[in-house]
Amino acid sequence: MVQAKIGVVVNVEHFVYRVDNVSFKKTVGDFFQETADGIYLIVSLSIKNVSNETRTLDGSMFKLINSQGHEFEHSTNGSTALEMSGQKSLFLKQCQPNIQTAGKLIFEVPDANDRYTLKVSGGFWTGKTADITLVK
Repeated sequence: MVQAKIGVVVNVEHFVYRVDNVSFKKTVGDFFQETADGIYLIVSLSIKNVSNETRTLDGSMFKLINSQGHEFEHSTNGSTALEMSGQKSLFLKQCQPNIQTAGKLIFEVPDANDRYTLKVSGGFWTGKTADITLVK
């Protein structure tokens, strides 16, 4: 298990990841807005596919874990609101070989003051992961 923090490059199987920024918002989107029951944690992430074939990113490749060990999956509603407002989410994004892409992952969490870790995967069926500590 590899561990890293914001700004550090992490190499996991088919992908190279770097968390560029983290923010919290109650509401996301412009014309089509979505308001969280808790608060949205938005992760700006750069990814490079280092394999020889196109790979599709899926929400199941990312998990968010808080200090109590609770696991959060990406927010489909939040991702849709971001996309509708012209921002790039990483949900179902195709990554071509050796091309870096960037976008946002969004999770609904209960507390902006908790400590969170983003678990990233090396791809489907690889079983390899890395943890990136998200510190405000």
